[in-house]
Amino acid sequence: MSTDTQATWLLVEAMGDRCTVIYEYDSPRAFQTLERARIVHARRGLADSIKELVLKMKSGDPSPKLDIYGDLRLAAEPVMGPERDPHLYAVKVWIGPIDAQVPTESRIVGTMMWDPTDKGDPITYHDPVTDGVILGYDPPATQRISAQVFRHYQYYPKEHLLGPWVEAIKDGRKPAADTFDAKIDLTRTDNQLLRVFIAMRAVKAGTSHAIRGVIHDISDVDPPTEWSGFDKQTARSAISATVGDDRTTGWGHVNFATGIVLEWYTTPPGDLRVWEFQNARWADEREYFSYLERAKNGERVSFSTVVRFNDEIPRSVKVAISPANPGDVGNGFLIVKEEDNPALEFHPMW
Repeated sequence: MSTDTQATWLLVEAMGDRCTVIYEYDSPRAFQTLERARIVHARRGLADSIKELVLKMKSGDPSPKLDIYGDLRLAAEPVMGPERDPHLYAVKVWIGPIDAQVPTESRIVGTMMWDPTDKGDPITYHDPVTDGVILGYDPPATQRISAQVFRHYQYYPKEHLLGPWVEAIKDGRKPAADTFDAKIDLTRTDNQLLRVFIAMRAVKAGTSHAIRGVIHDISDVDPPTEWSGFDKQTARSAISATVGDDRTTGWGHVNFATGIVLEWYTTPPGDLRVWEFQNARWADEREYFSYLERAKNGERVSFSTVVRFNDEIPRSVKVAISPANPGDVGNGFLIVKEEDNPALEFHPMW
């Protein structure tokens, strides 16, 4: 049997108005047009059949579908967005000979949504597969802040490009439907190492843009690597050795483009420890970003301010930002300690 008639899984992305392929024949694809898929290429009508299946699911019938195209059998399974955004994100399509058995187990695919219109630093919303199966949380949660997600990442070569892309989406410099994709090696809560392929697309959300994402476990076809060079675990160990037994400061990894703390290498002290699980609201966000701008240009800066979390209690904090990689796609260390002075009266523009 020739390659293009062997059974294969297609992962068809459907987060926007178009259908694209993000996986076929054991390989991720970067938003490839459906017509260019190997099994579809010589069968133009097959692309139309797959699009029709996707359209039926998008039109309010997100149930598994079976179809026949010539000598091929198609089995389609929907991948729905998180509870916050319960739309069709992708379709897993098995294609094989008409006399072949449809696999009982399909690909492991989860979803996420990030809404920049959320107050403060936006929340990432997860479906149960992303949070429970891929990250390994039991029970799975429906939402996480960035620091709770990024601490699982072990190797993410394109991480420095994500923040600028997100900011360009937020301020309209990137159009709706713009995309970002990457391979990431991550560790589950049980320390199992996985490799995932994440495909994200900007979509309209009222007057702004949201970001939808499909997260596909590809460990079985592209195994993760036990990295021996400088990686995120090396950075965590180096910070831990630097800080030692000091529990008066918290060290975080901050992205200069977004200002979001992607991970806490050491837990913030005292009443600031909630920062590991909740986003902070800065007393004066413009002031914070002005210091980030200076750090982006290579300067180490420090300042005192007030932050609030979900309980709305103002907390005085001393902050230092030290650049690790200056520049527009740079990042650095956010070092925080409790301020000795009482918390100042909070005002959004203080």
